[in-house]
Amino acid sequence: MYDEFGNMVGPDPNGAEGEGDDFMDQEWINEMNHLQLGEDAPRQDQNDAPGNRHAQDSLVAYQGNRSILISQSVNTVIDVNDDPSQNQIVLHEDKQYYPDAEEVYQGAETLVQEEDAIPITTPIIAPVKKHDFDAQEKEVPKTTFNFEFLGNLSNKPDRIRNLAICGHLHHGKTLLMDMLVQDTHLKYWSPEKEHKYTDTRKDEQDRMLSIKAMPMSFVMQSSREKSYLVNVMDTPGHPNFMDEMA
Repeated sequence: MYDEFGNMVGPDPNGAEGEGDDFMDQEWINEMNHLQLGEDAPRQDQNDAPGNRHAQDSLVAYQGNRSILISQSVNTVIDVNDDPSQNQIVLHEDKQYYPDAEEVYQGAETLVQEEDAIPITTPIIAPVKKHDFDAQEKEVPKTTFNFEFLGNLSNKPDRIRNLAICGHLHHGKTLLMDMLVQDTHLKYWSPEKEHKYTDTRKDEQDRMLSIKAMPMSFVMQSSREKSYLVNVMDTPGHPNFMDEMA
């Protein structure tokens, strides 16, 4: 047996039986089709018919928990337990698997965008950008030497000394620079209460270690009170920043 769409509604022709009561026995249906109205067949009234849609010349046959309505005039068998609306074919694009936004958020304006409003070059989670990553003095610091005199010493190579403070991590390289700053600057600098003078970066102050090499120039005197231009380079001691020291 096939429906109007060509789908088989009877048992499997290869011999496989249907699942449960979904398929009716073909022999039993053939017997019902040839059944004649008589005293043994209970006649169904119009009020007993489902939805009052069937004529009075029909009878109801029972097979297990299923009722079959047999029409004598058209010689057809109709399953009265099946709802016609349940047998309709619904296309995939017409099915509604999830509720619409209007149904979930009633009274709210919902906007559905087919394309992304954000360009593909913009990351979904943008990295935090800190523009203030370096701490600098707003004014020129007051020193014990004159900057004009420092410029004149730079023209005399015999009065220039270039030094680099190198060592392992936490060996006191930046602390040595702070001691030179205290000797040549009028401002009192306390490394114990404040961050290191040459650690101007925010990440250096948070990690309490030097990351970048920092140079400073001083005018210092020898034991004979002879002035020299000393260029000192403070280098980091952490193994990850050895390229700065090199």
